[in-house]
Amino acid sequence: MYHKILKFVANFSLICALTIGISSPVLADESTNNNNVLQYLLNSAESQKEPSIAVYTIGSNSARFDAETKTIVSPIIVKGHMMVNISNLPFASISNSSGSQGIVNFYFVGLGGTVEGKEDSNILEINSGNISMPEPITLIGSNFFISLASIAKACGFNVYWDSQSESVTVVKPGISYEQSKYYFGPDTVYIPTITCSSGDYISKTYSWAYKGTPFVLTIQIPKILVEKANWFDMFYKKYFSSSGSEQEVLRSNIAQNCYDMLKENYASSPEGDYQAYITENYTEASFLQTITNTLLSIAKQQNYSYIDTANFISRFVQSIPYVLYTVEELPVYTLVNGGMCSTKSVLLATLLRDAGYNVALINYPSNEVFVINEIDYDGHEQVGIRLDGIPNAATVSANGINYDIIESTSPSDIGDNDFGFGLSCSIYPIPGIAN
Repeated sequence: MYHKILKFVANFSLICALTIGISSPVLADESTNNNNVLQYLLNSAESQKEPSIAVYTIGSNSARFDAETKTIVSPIIVKGHMMVNISNLPFASISNSSGSQGIVNFYFVGLGGTVEGKEDSNILEINSGNISMPEPITLIGSNFFISLASIAKACGFNVYWDSQSESVTVVKPGISYEQSKYYFGPDTVYIPTITCSSGDYISKTYSWAYKGTPFVLTIQIPKILVEKANWFDMFYKKYFSSSGSEQEVLRSNIAQNCYDMLKENYASSPEGDYQAYITENYTEASFLQTITNTLLSIAKQQNYSYIDTANFISRFVQSIPYVLYTVEELPVYTLVNGGMCSTKSVLLATLLRDAGYNVALINYPSNEVFVINEIDYDGHEQVGIRLDGIPNAATVSANGINYDIIESTSPSDIGDNDFGFGLSCSIYPIPGIAN
């Protein structure tokens, strides 16, 4: 019998990642030695506008390409491998033409070269070499199904198997599985994941927009820092529910920097003065600096100005959910669980300080009631930043120094004063930075 020949020109950077061997669940992103093949495919796809995310489900005649759902021929399973109908791959423009010996040509728009495959063959031939597939190209009726697990691995793409939904999620290099759940249009910027180099971690994904561009960032938060933040939370709550003698014992068993942070929760402490959570928080300092460096790198890529960069960092913190607590929490606790005005302001002030800005904490007294998102709050905390060049910015002053106001609980630009706060407040410059 003759073999039908498949010749297709394709947007290969995504096509190469549209299948997975079900026998290798969760993640398949191993590399092969097809370095020439990899370089050829990546170079060919550089100028193509392609989906960042594709999701296929066993037995389903619909697939997701970024935010769009399209009707497809249901994928099939052959010996534990998902096989996808070639005509259902993104940006496929297929034409059938008769040739000698019954050859059928399939052309996909996008790749500057020819890829050739034969029905019942495990080999794909491209200009720079051959790629071996786990299962041969299969013709069922008029539909050609192809398994591209080997190509996905050769190109370094990430392919994830979800056993609960029986679906395969394919994402471009540099996008994590968590990030693949977020898509806000073709201009979405997927920031490289901040990884945990050693030990267990908790993965959190954040999304926000600035100047019309959506951003998605996944952070692997070291579990040891999360446990430390949880310990602080439990210790503080135990401390403030204990008698005086019990508190004395508890105080004697913690480090001085921990006590410095603890005492800022005292009723007798200056209201809203949480400087120690920034200056004495040695445990989280390196980790938080890594977050700052990542945000600064993206701001530079976006050609943001000095003021835009501060706004960009603020938007990240503003995107974190608002959650009301009974005691002040460490920044890592806020990253994991969300935070209130004071905890989010501490996180924001820390990141801005680490980015080289002069900042202060601003506290509005608890005898004043403020309305935020139709909810009444007793007192409030914001961040102040020393900047020039923002016309009509809302400011507060301390010792002759003006600080532009930043709201940490909801999206707003530096200097906006949407809640109509008065200037009756206490200002606490961060030692060594804002003075």
